[in-house]
Amino acid sequence: MDEQRNLNPPVASTGADPRPDRVAPEAGEAGALTCHLPSGRRGKISPQLRRDLERRMNRIEGQVRGIKGMIDAGAYCDDILHQITAAQNALSAVARLILESHIRTCVIPRLKEDDPDILEEFLRTVRAMMRTGV
Repeated sequence: MDEQRNLNPPVASTGADPRPDRVAPEAGEAGALTCHLPSGRRGKISPQLRRDLERRMNRIEGQVRGIKGMIDAGAYCDDILHQITAAQNALSAVARLILESHIRTCVIPRLKEDDPDILEEFLRTVRAMMRTGV
């Protein structure tokens, strides 16, 4: 179980991150969200990617609300299941975009620095994502 962890990116200072090894994100250059380790390493979600992720997450939120409405209205189970699958696929796409950004902005630079922890950290993340079918 210790390999499972929250794959959601930290969100803007709404409270403490549940992982004690992480520092709460800050608005960085040009509004980019940054998350950094106590060592000072930082990863960035570019403003463009952030806008894309926010748009996608808003759409997913609408899908989930729609699914709840379908359940409340007693919609046909097969229709509900199709909508759940669509929402899961959309959330998986968000995870893949964040993973790609993480590889480019965090993993590769830390590998180049010969960071001894990054490979195991990255493999834990990928294993967890694979278990959920992302």
